[in-house]
Amino acid sequence: MADSLNDALTNMVAGGIQPGGPGPLQFSNIDAHLWGVDFETGYTITDYLRVDGILSFVRGKRTNGNDNLYRIAPVNGRLSLTYERSDWLASLTYVGAMKQDKVAAFNGEQETSGYSILNVYTQYRPSFSKKTEGLTIAAGVNNIIDTKYVDHLNGINRASNINLAMGQRIPNPGRNVFVTLRYDW
Repeated sequence: MADSLNDALTNMVAGGIQPGGPGPLQFSNIDAHLWGVDFETGYTITDYLRVDGILSFVRGKRTNGNDNLYRIAPVNGRLSLTYERSDWLASLTYVGAMKQDKVAAFNGEQETSGYSILNVYTQYRPSFSKKTEGLTIAAGVNNIIDTKYVDHLNGINRASNINLAMGQRIPNPGRNVFVTLRYDW
C-alpha cells in the first residue's frame, strides 16, 4: 500500500480542500491527555411520568505542544420527559451541544457553533389479542422546528457541490418525520 503522505493523488485532493495546508491526515500515535465525564440521571415523577438525562464532557490536549486534539466533541447532552402506560408511550427530548472552540490548530480544524433541537416520539404496543402481542407501531419527529445546525463530529465536504463548499462541515439533516412497524415473535 502506498504511503499516503507521498501519494500524489492523495496530496492533490487534500491540497484542493485546504490549499497550502498540512496535507492529508494520517493515523499516527501522539502523546496526549484525554479526560472527561458523563453524568446520567433519571427520576420517576409519577407512576407514568419520568425524566431522564445525560450530559457528556471530554477534553483532549497534545502533550508535545500547546494544541488541542482533533475532532473532540463539545459539551453535549439530552433531556427526555416520557409518559408511559402499559401499551403506549410518548416522549419529548431536548438535544443540545455547546460551541466547540477548543479545536486543533495543527490542521486548521474549524470551530462549530452550539445547537439545540427538540424531538418527539410515540409508540404503541397493542395487546388486545395474542396475534398483536409482538407488534410495535412507532412514530416521531426529529428536529421539530427544523433547526439548521452542524455537529462538530460531522465529516468535511470533499466533493464539488453547489449547496456546500468544499472544506465545509456537512450539516445535519433538517426535520425528519418517521413511522415504524415492528413485529417480534
